[in-house]
Amino acid sequence: MLTLLLSWLITAAVTRVVGRTAWSWLRSKGLSGTEEALPLEWLSLLGLCVVAPVVGGISLSWAIRTSIQLVVAASVLALMVAQRKEISADFRQGWQVVKHPNNRYSLLASLAILGVLGIRLLHLSTVAPANFDSGLYHFQTLKWLNEYPTVPGLGNLHGRLAFNSSWFPLLSLFRYGSPVGTVYGLGGFLYVLLLGAMVRAMIGTRRGSREAWALPLLFFLLLWSFQIWLSSPTPDYVLPVLLIFAFLRYARKWELGNGHRFDADTVLVGLVVLLAVTIKLSALPALLLPLHSLWASRRAMTRSHWLLVAGLVFCMLTPWLVRGILLSGYLIYPVAALDWITVDWKIPLDSVQKEQYMITNVGRWTTHPTCLPPHQTLAQWVPHWWLTQSNFMQGVMLLAAGSVVPAIIRWRKFSSQETGWAAGWLTAWLGAFFGSGRHLITASVLVFC
Repeated sequence: MLTLLLSWLITAAVTRVVGRTAWSWLRSKGLSGTEEALPLEWLSLLGLCVVAPVVGGISLSWAIRTSIQLVVAASVLALMVAQRKEISADFRQGWQVVKHPNNRYSLLASLAILGVLGIRLLHLSTVAPANFDSGLYHFQTLKWLNEYPTVPGLGNLHGRLAFNSSWFPLLSLFRYGSPVGTVYGLGGFLYVLLLGAMVRAMIGTRRGSREAWALPLLFFLLLWSFQIWLSSPTPDYVLPVLLIFAFLRYARKWELGNGHRFDADTVLVGLVVLLAVTIKLSALPALLLPLHSLWASRRAMTRSHWLLVAGLVFCMLTPWLVRGILLSGYLIYPVAALDWITVDWKIPLDSVQKEQYMITNVGRWTTHPTCLPPHQTLAQWVPHWWLTQSNFMQGVMLLAAGSVVPAIIRWRKFSSQETGWAAGWLTAWLGAFFGSGRHLITASVLVFC
């Protein structure tokens, strides 16, 4: 547990230094909103958004070995030296807050919550991995990343090795060795970020806001749902954390009256959602948030703003798409309809179709062989699928489905400050039924907060 805690501290240092550099760059472009200090958890998220395409690009030509980790560490140290004045100022300010708190009881409560729940997260992140897919292909994918550059046609060995997620290069970069083997602790670190945001909302600067109710509900629901997965390298439990941060940041943007302004919040939400999409395609509906933001602020955007958006989208998606093409020969695997590329390492089309059928059939818990084309009607597979869900998930799904009624009642008339919450709920609701059923947790909570 101590080595994992140390790895989290190192990850925090790396991501926050990179995030601070990116924030300073956005400020140099004159982007509105960058004059404010960014919370520590958002500095880390911004840092991950920058590191993800960089390490994805590196993995195309080099294995993510210890030498790559050392190069990244040296680069971060150089950035820390360049930012030494800002870092020192932050430490002095933080020490003054601890030494002379505005409310001693609030400080003690914050430390107690962080300590108790932080230890719980540490424990859950060190138990034996329990996710089925991690044994099937996650660890194998990471092994290939650790020892070889991206291998063209790797998916021909096993279809699941062609699954392209930007989460795996990130995990490979932030891994560390231990007496019991390689440890991948980045997923637990993201839950620590969510814990920090929750404490800030409950006791800190966001006290009294809707986040003070939403974040505790979401945090404990996610912890209950994914507690046995925190030690696994699966991206499934990471996606909801990223989407929660994006939803709440977007709601805050409208609450502050900045909904029709192109600003730093628009960029932050867009980057986090793009990172989520490259991690898992079931996050695609979340693109409605940045698209809605761009539509709402289109009249305030200049040519330089549009160029900034295009450049960021290009940088985020290009390494991910190239890696996917190298692994499978398809633009997005296993979408057989996107059979647009001709290369000699391409996975045979019938194998891609079988993989696509299997994903659909397993998701529906159909009773016929999974590699056959889905043929059951909605009325046939839904009842059987419903019986496979736990009582907890059935309750969450009923709450999410029924949240339409209070949403209509609440938002039939609302001010522009409520637009962010309404858009967040609608996106979560649509995304819950488009993607994984576990994302219904976000939809069911947002409407009541």
